[in-house]
Amino acid sequence: MAIKGEAVLGPWLSERERTAAVDGTFRDLEWGSRLRYLEWYALLHDMAGV
Repeated sequence: MAIKGEAVLGPWLSERERTAAVDGTFRDLEWGSRLRYLEWYALLHDMAGV
């Protein structure tokens, strides 16, 4: 399920956002409400084991 969630959310994020979510630097970004999507993407990526 996490892999599917990551795949659904991924296209809505920029490459920079996806990279920041995966390497854990997304909290350094100042993008307001988009931060919650980066947090979800990071969680799903971790749960998917990719």
